[in-house]
Amino acid sequence: MISANIFALSGRPSIVGTGLVAMDVLIKHHQNSSETSSRYAGGTCGNVLAILAWLGWRSVPIARLNSDDAGRAISSDLCRFGVTMKFAQLKPRSATPVIIERLRISSEGIPNHHFSLNCPTCGSWLPRYRPVTVQAAKNVIIKEKTPSVFFFDRASPGAIFLAQTYSDAGSIIIFEPSGHADEKLQKKALQLAHICKYSREQFKGLYSGTRIRPLLEIQTMGGDGLRYRTNLTGYNGEWQNEAAFALDKMRDSAGAGDWLTDRKSVV
Repeated sequence: MISANIFALSGRPSIVGTGLVAMDVLIKHHQNSSETSSRYAGGTCGNVLAILAWLGWRSVPIARLNSDDAGRAISSDLCRFGVTMKFAQLKPRSATPVIIERLRISSEGIPNHHFSLNCPTCGSWLPRYRPVTVQAAKNVIIKEKTPSVFFFDRASPGAIFLAQTYSDAGSIIIFEPSGHADEKLQKKALQLAHICKYSREQFKGLYSGTRIRPLLEIQTMGGDGLRYRTNLTGYNGEWQNEAAFALDKMRDSAGAGDWLTDRKSVV
């Protein structure tokens, strides 16, 4: 049961999240054929928690970051926004995930991005995401009781344990499926979520054929905007469409969905 303060948060709200926290290496390709690169904390979970910390939330990621160069860079970047990193290096640690984003500007001035999980120099695989274990999650629960919101973007045993525990405690659960997970874990994650946001490109009908739907389901559709449906009072459970905002200039659309997540979290 969702506690009443979820919809009328008083004081400082809090969010605990687990999922992809990675180092993004942004490579910009310029018109003169030159390249520049920069490093930032990223990943869906990393972005969501950083934005909410910047907006004033108490923000706590649960991860297995290593003390390698990438892990230190992520920690430094997230700390700048006020993210609490006390559960970001849980054991067993693993190599910090690294993602390459290549950003190009077309001749018409339109930016487009491409993600890669391979080293741009040697082509070898970069470190991948590793989920927190159930045991590590149990240790977190002892110290981090009931956040306003629990967020996760990967359906793993540890994440499901956290979602179930926090749901039982009255937290609101937000799930943003990314890629394809074990079918049973994915189904359980969908059942636990009060809010589920996903892209039309990845999942055309995530809840099709099931009566179990979240309190709020949001499907993003790129340049076509988004649509949502809810069974809250005053709505009939049918899809409601929202057009995309018109922009005078766009630099990079990567991460736009993470800002949308935080907008609905704050509201």
